[in-house]
Amino acid sequence: MTIAQHAACKAEHTLGPEVIARLLSFIEFVTKNGEKGYDLADRFKKFYKNNKRIGKKAEKT
Repeated sequence: MTIAQHAACKAEHTLGPEVIARLLSFIEFVTKNGEKGYDLADRFKKFYKNNKRIGKKAEKT
């Protein structure tokens, strides 16, 4: 097991599913909304409120 794998496993069991889900949502959000000049914290709150997922992939529409 690599250091990264060990750390990820430890984080998964320590942080819990809700925190992990929020981190994954934040990563998805930053990837899609990384333009400069935006208040990312405020925009993430809105994104998370409308796109909550716990261990689920986004549904394609």
